[in-house]
Amino acid sequence: MKPWVPAVIAAIMFWGVSAFFRKLALRTLPVSSAMLFEGIGAAVVILLFWGFNGFQVFREAKGISFALLTGAGAVGGAIFILYALKQGPVSVISALAALSALITVVLGYLVLHEQLAWRHMAGIGLGLAAAVLLAL
Repeated sequence: MKPWVPAVIAAIMFWGVSAFFRKLALRTLPVSSAMLFEGIGAAVVILLFWGFNGFQVFREAKGISFALLTGAGAVGGAIFILYALKQGPVSVISALAALSALITVVLGYLVLHEQLAWRHMAGIGLGLAAAVLLAL
């Protein structure tokens, strides 16, 4: 097993459970309140993680710029997924939202020149087929 696989499995588990909790929160909260409390929860985890890593801050302009863009994109996506979850089924919406990885794959290929094997492309095709089946 590749050394990064356990971390990916943990991320999938955290994101899957948090999407379910989002849906539960939206049963009683408006989107704006859910987003506020989601941010507070995120801040607590970030501070704990930062503390466990010695409160170190590395400053490099390019990295900071990309990190700020990452945060803005993540929150922007979270706001839109909250609106979607308020109106639709968590099972379908979360599965469709996972297709955002396709954008990452294409950008990795085009910008970073990461290679895609035939099995990767087959997996992308199966993911698209799954999205179509879920959306019907």
